[in-house]
Amino acid sequence: QQIEDAVTPRQGVPHTTYAPMSRTVCSNGADLAHAVTLAMDFFSAETETTTRIETLLHIARQAGAAHVAFDLGMTGLCTVFEGIIDALYREAELAKSLIKESSDLKAFTKARDEILKEIADRALTDAGYKRLQSIIKSASIVRGLEKAMAVAKQLGLDWDQTVKPAFDAWAKERNTGAHGSYNDETNEAVIAERMFNQSRIASGINLLVQKRMGYAGLAIRSMLEDDFVTLI
Repeated sequence: QQIEDAVTPRQGVPHTTYAPMSRTVCSNGADLAHAVTLAMDFFSAETETTTRIETLLHIARQAGAAHVAFDLGMTGLCTVFEGIIDALYREAELAKSLIKESSDLKAFTKARDEILKEIADRALTDAGYKRLQSIIKSASIVRGLEKAMAVAKQLGLDWDQTVKPAFDAWAKERNTGAHGSYNDETNEAVIAERMFNQSRIASGINLLVQKRMGYAGLAIRSMLEDDFVTLI
């Protein structure tokens, strides 16, 4: 006779501080049930984009968990923010149209191709020119800012009000973590600003994904600052 049977995970599931929905948002009119339905429909599609975003959000949940060291969490969230923008940029195939519409990007592409053509022969025999050729080939035509602005426009998001706060925070924090330039902060104002930066980056991730899912309504622009925005 079986009296009781319980199945539990081997360990606790990471829970982020920066959830896309909160009691405040829901009490002010956000439709949580509809948001869950949109998320279910989005991830059920199992496309390359949804699979990649699912992985990135898994990393974001771990990076935003309360027990994770601050700088480690910041690095993880910066990586996810960059990854979400890149995934949406690729999905919408914005590269060709962005270059076509920008005189600066077209000029850069033309200059890069001309330089590569000029040094092609010397790169066959000269190690210095071969290295230079490799560096020029790997130079990105479209910068992170241009990608982010293009994604915001594609999704119908107001750049200044919705995406820019998160992008500016990411720009301030990204290189520190990527290059290991950590410092022990003792200035309370600096610590507070960095905490707000983390909140803006995490919320920016949520805003981009929510909008891609088709969500409209009140959303969080920065959890720690009680800062909200309405997605339309």
